[in-house]
Amino acid sequence: MLEAEVFKDSFRRINLYYEVRPKIHAAKEIVKYILSHKGKSGIIYCLSRKKVEELAQSLQVNGIKALPYHAGMDAATRARTQDMFIMEDIDVIVATIAFGMGIDKPDVRFVIHFDVPKSLEGYYQETGRAGRDGEIGKQLLLETVSYAESSVCRPKVLLNYFGEQMEGVCGNCDNCLNPKEEFEGKNYISTALEVILEVKERFKAEHVAWILTGTKNSAIKAYSHHKLEIFGIGSEKDDRFWNAIIRQALIARFVTKDIDNYGLLKLNPAGLEFLDHPYSIKVTQDHDYEKSMDNEGSGGAGGGGVMDEELFSLLKDLRKKIAKKNQLPPFVIVSAIPYYSGRIAKYRRSGGWQSLQIWKGICRPYKNSCRRERN
Repeated sequence: MLEAEVFKDSFRRINLYYEVRPKIHAAKEIVKYILSHKGKSGIIYCLSRKKVEELAQSLQVNGIKALPYHAGMDAATRARTQDMFIMEDIDVIVATIAFGMGIDKPDVRFVIHFDVPKSLEGYYQETGRAGRDGEIGKQLLLETVSYAESSVCRPKVLLNYFGEQMEGVCGNCDNCLNPKEEFEGKNYISTALEVILEVKERFKAEHVAWILTGTKNSAIKAYSHHKLEIFGIGSEKDDRFWNAIIRQALIARFVTKDIDNYGLLKLNPAGLEFLDHPYSIKVTQDHDYEKSMDNEGSGGAGGGGVMDEELFSLLKDLRKKIAKKNQLPPFVIVSAIPYYSGRIAKYRRSGGWQSLQIWKGICRPYKNSCRRERN
């Protein structure tokens, strides 16, 4: 089509909460997390079939209704497992990336990556399988490299990776809810930009960080960069620090990463302008998960309102009963149980179990609709 109109929307999913945790006692932490979110649907991704089987078994031993899913299973078993997940006969699927494409279940509440995703594209696609009904979906990514270590707003990092500039911060990720202390980064960013120019914009972030720290390795020696006058100019800091500075220069659009050329760093006009006329800019240091660990995590964002766990369980059981009677997936009856349970909880103290009658009133139109369809 010649002259066709193009409509482009943001990649951002504002209802998703992103959190990164260190991969220490990972299986134990996952069990703890799921048991604290009893009855919620979730997907856990592992890279190997063996790990899928092992983790699913660990969850089952701890009383969690979970099943494995991977390409090594026969088609009938995979189909049955997926149907059980949709019909809420199980709460958790432990799977390879073979699971999730085209899944028709809007109320997935969490997505956990047990292993490092192979790419941010795959990670972002897989986390997007949570919260499709608009409720908060928690993304627990237990290990990545630069993305995980970054202390910058996580959606901002992700959107920057996909070429989209996000104004401000999301206010709804672990880094925004528990921000690291900011410090003046003007001189650090200027130094990093100068090194990128000194090596003719022909090297990746890792190599630039080695020059800054004065690391004499085979790659540095191969290009005689240890003989440069600027070699070791930032040796008072380590390569973790300088990689964080370079990453924040990328987000500030001072630098671009040439993906077609192995990720070589090149200065943008804004970066050149900054070198000519530097100004104050605040930056943060990356997380160091080897030195510190918070087993409890940041707490994260909630589902938006008061949550009565007992009431939630009752409403979920009632929805499942109606769904089975009409041979439909539970989410077809009513998808946003957390929303309704939050509203009903307000009336519960004064109205007692009349709240259950309110819920039945919510469900009635769906029941009547099902009857009409069946007739």
